[in-house]
Order: sequence, then structure tokens, then C-alpha cells
Amino acid sequence: MILLLSLYLSSCFPVPGFDDLSYLLQLSVRNCFIRGLVVRYVQLPPEGVDVKLLHDAARREARGG
Repeated sequence: MILLLSLYLSSCFPVPGFDDLSYLLQLSVRNCFIRGLVVRYVQLPPEGVDVKLLHDAARREARGG
């Protein structure tokens, strides 16, 4: 099974200290779409995750429904 996680990012900004001149285009990007084939890891802040909803969805998927 291949899982794809496509992402749409809005209000993007470079990390503090990012001043590499070879990535000037990325400095001007504020919104972007990233295809799922290139996504490996996603890090979310703990307050941005509804753990109860995530557990319920995992249980439903494990039951096959």
C-alpha cells in the first residue's frame, strides 16, 4: 500500500537565520502545494493535533469501517 500525503501550506515563512542566497525563490513564497510523493515527515505542534479525533479515526480504520 502506498500512502500519499499531499500538503497545502499557507502563510509560509523561512526559519530564523535562513539567509542562503541560493534559495531566494523560497524566501518570496507564501503559499504552496507539495505533492505527496515528496513528503517524508510532517512535524506538527502538539496543540495543533486533536488527539481524541485521531484515536477515533485510527480505531475506525482498524475495524475496517
